[in-house]
Amino acid sequence: EPPPLDPQPEASIEALTVALEEAAADDPALEARRDALLQAIAGLEVQGRALTALELQWIARARRALGEGPPAEPVQPEPPEPVALELAVHEPPSGLEAHSETPGSIRVAWSAGALSSGVVVERFAVERSVDGGAWAEVGSIAAVGSTEFEDTQVHDWSEYRYRVASLAALDSSAQGISLPDALRRQASEEVGPLRAVRRLYVVPVTVEPEKSAYIRVYGWDSEEAKFESKCFQVELGETIGAAIKRNARELNLATGAVLLASESGERKHPTQDFMQRYSAITVKWPDGTEEVVTDHDTPEAVQEDK
Repeated sequence: EPPPLDPQPEASIEALTVALEEAAADDPALEARRDALLQAIAGLEVQGRALTALELQWIARARRALGEGPPAEPVQPEPPEPVALELAVHEPPSGLEAHSETPGSIRVAWSAGALSSGVVVERFAVERSVDGGAWAEVGSIAAVGSTEFEDTQVHDWSEYRYRVASLAALDSSAQGISLPDALRRQASEEVGPLRAVRRLYVVPVTVEPEKSAYIRVYGWDSEEAKFESKCFQVELGETIGAAIKRNARELNLATGAVLLASESGERKHPTQDFMQRYSAITVKWPDGTEEVVTDHDTPEAVQEDK
């Protein structure tokens, strides 16, 4: 409780002022409020003795409580001591593998990297580079799902590289750790280059030398898991194949390959001692690769499928 005030004060205003000045000289905090306290004790007289700094402060508070003194200065809270946060652990995916077993498809698999408690992976982004070009995202896998991705948007003859990026954030349980933007995305090492198992083949049936060819196109039907085929009459300089209807579905047999040359003749049989007739075509695939195929070159993949 504040010190009691004498109901019959004897000290003068001058005595109080002197006491305040003496107290302020020993108390820097009181010195800062000296003018306010002088106003607070104006007109007040107590017993003629020197007041302590504490008594003067209680007098000022009493005057303010009666509405007679200046308002108290706001007390600014001390700022909290900054808490040093540890960097969260968010390691990139590891063990990245990519392989092609099915025509027109490449399967990518990986393992999730280590994480701090309170860090969660939101998703995995599968990124691909085609023939050494720029990287682009081709798949997004939920973190709670599988760590595998099947890329079916691939073409014969192209080379592919893959990498997987882990995208993470802090959850509500994170304490004492920070995850700066630079650590929110962590990418694996790349794998490749590799090519998909071919899904398109062309084989001449008959040719008209240096003019045209009747060509059978074999294409992989992913829904039926087998090769389907259709023959096309193609002139020199034309592209080979087109989309067809098969079992009420569309099957894309458009190869993008261009017929460059057609010829026929005789050659020695590869295993027996006689000459055999042959028809041959030269085609140029979209990546610039040229391929010579004869009517005896039925692809092994097609033969195995049969």
